[in-house]
Amino acid sequence: MEMVGIHNHPTNLLPNGSDFTAAGYKYGIVVTHDGRIYKYSVGNRPFLPALLDSRIDKYCAKEYNLNTREAYEKALNEFRKEYGISWQEIE
Repeated sequence: MEMVGIHNHPTNLLPNGSDFTAAGYKYGIVVTHDGRIYKYSVGNRPFLPALLDSRIDKYCAKEYNLNTREAYEKALNEFRKEYGISWQEIE
């Protein structure tokens, strides 16, 4: 049996470290309160939630000057290459 995880992010954030590491299912769906929908799945290398979350925090810091959404996108795209995760906004 394949399972799909569905939950909301009331702060309108993209999938985070906990979403990927708790993904004991084929894929997950995050729905934000502003109506965005994200589909994500784990990759071929496991990682701790703090690893992705600290990368996001790094890109939110002054020296990178990225807004929160840009920081998430940059970190998630790097993890796509490094850990084989997948994520996309469903439009």
